[in-house]
Amino acid sequence: KNLATYTGSKITAESCNTEMIRLAYSSVAKLVIVPLQDILGMGEEARMNTPSVAKGSWTWRLDETGQDLHAWRQLREFTEIFGRY
Repeated sequence: KNLATYTGSKITAESCNTEMIRLAYSSVAKLVIVPLQDILGMGEEARMNTPSVAKGSWTWRLDETGQDLHAWRQLREFTEIFGRY
């Protein structure tokens, strides 16, 4: 609800990651780092690390999911709009 109020947009579970990336790219920060899992809109199955869990962390790898052209086009658009070259 707060994110929707802040952005002035309707936020859904599917659009939340895109709106958060847009906010990061539009910030005054010199550098923006966005995990690939967020760019591709992946869920818990792509979690890279679970604090205090000894096994299973840092094993995530990019697979054919990374071929989502819409996600890459969206990222390129944000890069151009906000001048992040």
